Amino acid sequence: MTRSVDWLAKEVCLSPKQFYQKSVERFGVGPKLFDQIIRFNKAAKLKERTQ
Repeated sequence: MTRSVDWLAKEVCLSPKQFYQKSVERFGVGPKLFDQIIRFNKAAKLKERTQ
């Protein structure tokens, strides 16, 4: 389930800007791109299992 960056930032008690900066520090990419990478990996694994 994809959540908005604002919602996620609020859940971890950070501003959206702080959340973005922490995401880049830890993962090397912003939160939206990180989410896209995770969703792509899940789709690729699902495709592998169904072949």
